[in-house]
Amino acid sequence: MWVSRRTAGFALASCHALIFLVVAGFVVHWSSDAQWQLGWLVFLKVDFPVSLVTIPLFLWCPQVSLPWVPYPYSELKGFILPTLIYGILGTFWYYMLPFVLFFLVRKLRRITEVIKVKFLDGKH
Repeated sequence: MWVSRRTAGFALASCHALIFLVVAGFVVHWSSDAQWQLGWLVFLKVDFPVSLVTIPLFLWCPQVSLPWVPYPYSELKGFILPTLIYGILGTFWYYMLPFVLFFLVRKLRRITEVIKVKFLDGKH
């Protein structure tokens, strides 16, 4: 039984969103700790292509805190950027992952068919 790309993408995105909410809850809960931002490191591996966006953003973005928003939600580098990157872009990546994989598999099949026709069938 095959699952549609949309259903698989929705399931993957839902799992990612649930994991993100759990990690965000732990980050907020441990915000009184000195290294509370390290909770986001889970997503560096999990959201690999999306997590590449974080490197330039965290290097170039200043340490800003919004005074009208309660702590830790006010921290730009500690909460707002990780929420936008991992919560929104990462979840969208997991929704699009089945579509990307289908596209890559289809391209790979076409390439192997061309190689098979040209080189294995003797028609140079």
